[in-house]
Amino acid sequence: MNTEIIFKLITVLLGSFTLMKLFIDASRGRKSHMREEYKFAKEFLNDVKNNKEMHPFAIEKGFQAIACEQWIEAKEVDFVISLEEPTRSLNDFIQGNRYIELKEDKNGQQIVFKQKYQAIWHRRWRKLVALLLYFCFCLLALSPWLLLPYITMNIGTAVILLLVTIPVFGSYAYMCLSWGTRVLAAERLVKRKPVSKQQILL
Repeated sequence: MNTEIIFKLITVLLGSFTLMKLFIDASRGRKSHMREEYKFAKEFLNDVKNNKEMHPFAIEKGFQAIACEQWIEAKEVDFVISLEEPTRSLNDFIQGNRYIELKEDKNGQQIVFKQKYQAIWHRRWRKLVALLLYFCFCLLALSPWLLLPYITMNIGTAVILLLVTIPVFGSYAYMCLSWGTRVLAAERLVKRKPVSKQQILL
């Protein structure tokens, strides 16, 4: 193994350690953020419950802050957090909002699929296409390494190509995976039933 290849491998290793450090730092920051989320959610929900004269603007902004999304409506958050596994339900609603909606009728409120996605095959083909594209982009991302035994290419060149193909095709693979998981999130949420009587905006 010549000096050039050793240098390239060291560069890749240093980059990996840097990414690992960033991930650890982000995880620590996430834990601190979760404590702040808990404190805010507890104080806000108590305020809304005990202060019936709170301005609708403040209520909506508070629920949007809980969801960390500006597009979401207060009544949607209020209903979703009354379902089974409220934290996961809220995350699923945010992920799958393109496919679902909050329906209100004489029987009350419920999360249902939008009309376009009510037929199961509409959702099934989206999941299938997302999965196929995900695997295709994963193969393209790793193609320099997978093709190494079959073409004339040294390890150093393969590593350099991987530094290009993994970010480019890896990002497309992630997008396809996200597409499929959004549909799954919507399907999970539709199946969940209310278990809490703590709805505030009735």
